[in-house]
Amino acid sequence: VGFHILLPFVLFSFHVDHAMSTNYYINSRCSATTN
Repeated sequence: VGFHILLPFVLFSFHVDHAMSTNYYINSRCSATTN
């Protein structure tokens, strides 16, 4: 597998993971303020 094929997949998976962790952080903050 070429590196130029693997690189976009790694960047995409990192972006999705970062978005999910940010979403989780926002959700936990919102639930903490409502409680």
